[in-house]
Amino acid sequence: MALGYVYLKLSAYNTIERPLSDTFGVTSQQLLEGYLTPDEICAAPIEELASVLKEHSRGRVADPEKVAEVVKQAARRSYALPKPLVEPVNLILSSSLTTTIRTLKAQLGPIEKAIATELRATPPQTLSTIPGLGPVFTAGIVSEIGDVGRFEREESLAKFCGLTWRRHQSGEFEGEERPLTKTGNAYLRYYMVEAANSVRLSCPEEFGSYYHKKYREATRHKHRRALVLTARKLVRLVHSMLRSGRIYQPGGPRKAR
Repeated sequence: MALGYVYLKLSAYNTIERPLSDTFGVTSQQLLEGYLTPDEICAAPIEELASVLKEHSRGRVADPEKVAEVVKQAARRSYALPKPLVEPVNLILSSSLTTTIRTLKAQLGPIEKAIATELRATPPQTLSTIPGLGPVFTAGIVSEIGDVGRFEREESLAKFCGLTWRRHQSGEFEGEERPLTKTGNAYLRYYMVEAANSVRLSCPEEFGSYYHKKYREATRHKHRRALVLTARKLVRLVHSMLRSGRIYQPGGPRKAR
């Protein structure tokens, strides 16, 4: 529900290339609650927005001025709400952030610790060495795959994930739009796609560059297409690491544990 009100307030904020990776993070919340309308963001100096980003991210935003420019660009591209709706939308969004998002975020820490504890009790998993994967995605992927020995080839694992594409073909014509089969394990597909989004941000040379390459090649649904293709690339890595028991090492041969 909160995402719907974010769209109403700043419709371009959460599309394609998001200014901040976590829409409901502390820094993003300051932007969403500190400015009532897209016009206020457009009118704010870059230095002011950059200062907000720098202060509330505690230095985790590498280039505040660049991110501030993206935020202003999103504001310029957003639809303006009718004036009678500005106050109600801001009130409901602020309430959602306070009573729901922040409460759920407060519970994430203990839950993630519990998942990490359970993961340590299982046989050692090398997937956790992939930057951006973490214990939650690792536990989800490992539990849904089960015995990787069932999948002799990575193509079989991709099919089990539902990360394969149907061909649109009639006579000599073959369509460019090839939808996902979406068969197999929906939970594993969710983990793989969400993990791919995290890994692409943490591994810019290997997965980030691949994502941007596919993003540029796409003519429609650019982010979604590039992200799913990145997830398909991640399947190959996961299959290889689970079967070999090796750790992740970017840009070179992967060493045994």
